[in-house]
Amino acid sequence: MSDERDSQIVEFPEIPYKERLQLAQKTWKENNRAILVTKVADMYEVKKSILRDRINGAISKAEANQNMQRLSLGEEEALASWILLLASWGWPVKIEQLRGMACELLQTKRDIKKLRIH
Repeated sequence: MSDERDSQIVEFPEIPYKERLQLAQKTWKENNRAILVTKVADMYEVKKSILRDRINGAISKAEANQNMQRLSLGEEEALASWILLLASWGWPVKIEQLRGMACELLQTKRDIKKLRIH
């Protein structure tokens, strides 16, 4: 009998960390900041330090990295397609060639800052 009940239990997928963090931040604000950050972090199983930083206005690493990105997604995809095309012809791309193509794309956008490694 217990096997039948166990087979009927539906497991819901876990809420992604990013969404739990947003829910924790929303809960903290909705409670007029009367609830401790530690308690909210424990409720949503998020790191207390990250929740505190977000409450104080910090942005995520992903957003910060996206803000530093100088080539658009389309330009990056074009570079990837170019690399794959040359590889299919048996001509592996050298780093200098890739860097040159990236610099040319940036120059057409009038982005003259030096290209660095990220």
